[in-house]
Amino acid sequence: MAIIYTREFERLEVLNHGAISVTYREFFDDPDDNMLPTRTIKNFHIEPHSDVSGHDDIVKRVCEAVWVDVDLPPQMPEGE
Repeated sequence: MAIIYTREFERLEVLNHGAISVTYREFFDDPDDNMLPTRTIKNFHIEPHSDVSGHDDIVKRVCEAVWVDVDLPPQMPEGE
């Protein structure tokens, strides 16, 4: 039988300057494998106006709401 992967949203924090920290719990299971299930924690740090298409809907909605008024800081020219 194949390994079954599931991901559960755990928490989201809004950080300084509109950055978002997201934590998911990931589970890997195979009923035929005595070593499974196993669980991991995965954290993402998302900068304003980043692509969030791979995240859960709640993350997308919060990012959209928070980033409405977030101005990106000026970028340093390369080589400085």
